Amino acid sequence: MYNKEEFKQVVENAVKEIFPDREVTTLVEDRSQMEQLCVETKAVDLDNKDSDAKEAKHKKSSSAHALFNFNRLKEIHEQSGIEGVKDFIKSCIGYCENNLEEIRSTMKDFKSSLNIKVFDPIIKSHLANCITRDLGDLKQALVLVKNEEDSAFQIYLSEDNLDPFKNVIGDITIDALWDLAKENLKKCKYEFLSILSIPGLAELFQDKGLDPEDLREPTITFTTNDLQKEETIREMQDLVTNCKLVQPMFIIKNRDLSYSTSLLCNEELLSGLAQVFNESYYILPSSTLELLLFPESSANPLDSENEVRKHLKGMVHSVNQTLQSNELFTDEVFKYNKSVEKLEFIGRYESSTTMY
Repeated sequence: MYNKEEFKQVVENAVKEIFPDREVTTLVEDRSQMEQLCVETKAVDLDNKDSDAKEAKHKKSSSAHALFNFNRLKEIHEQSGIEGVKDFIKSCIGYCENNLEEIRSTMKDFKSSLNIKVFDPIIKSHLANCITRDLGDLKQALVLVKNEEDSAFQIYLSEDNLDPFKNVIGDITIDALWDLAKENLKKCKYEFLSILSIPGLAELFQDKGLDPEDLREPTITFTTNDLQKEETIREMQDLVTNCKLVQPMFIIKNRDLSYSTSLLCNEELLSGLAQVFNESYYILPSSTLELLLFPESSANPLDSENEVRKHLKGMVHSVNQTLQSNELFTDEVFKYNKSVEKLEFIGRYESSTTMY
């Protein structure tokens, strides 16, 4: 059985065997009450001027930085020996290198990749170090987003990590970056659909003698600019009018990004949705991937607005208890007030709240 220093050396030797043309540095350190092994590999300069050799070097990342749970590496070693450790480290470092290549690609298209993410500091407090602006009880963060069919990642921007992008963005100010990100939101494609269009939900009404196929409605894809067109508004209004639910509820998703919370800072989108409903509406954060829209008239007319708000807060809180932490957006409930054209923050569920 190896002690810590001996096992660190075993791992370092294994990495050198995997990457014989690289310098390897390992370090055992404590992070978040967990021992982690930091492995850094750097490509060695090639004296060989052969073009093929240079091309081979170019295809590899100049460096890769990976962290491994020290105890996990020991477990793999006990189960699969040193070859198992090699395979595990090789795959992880390869993943890091692929991400680095994607980041380089994103740098070339920085401005079109720049967007805004809305997050809840109570749930993701570590993101407060990014470039942020307040949005009620939430925050907006500048983030680079890249989505492709086989990959996706996000880079939260801070004052410190903007340096690698200076050659692309030049001396542009932070305020100008915010303006650019908000313009990008207008280009995003959104999906608007009835909650009955969720797979499996319409089938729940079969026991009431209703045909699920008659309940489903089409999904409407649009951009913020489309909301300036009468035909788009009319199509969305028809979907709202034809909804078979007594208390209709709708879903909105951002199809281009990996989260939908950015719609909360798209004022033109919020205003356009109020035009579709022709009234104020509540926004319920069902997850980071989609938000629920609940027209004000859908609330029980016998209940006071205060009771309706209590009910909606409790409903959001209840659903959030079932979500994984990476899917959780916030317990906050919102209302877009059509009369004043403003997003209102109406609070969170409290344990003393009485449900009905």
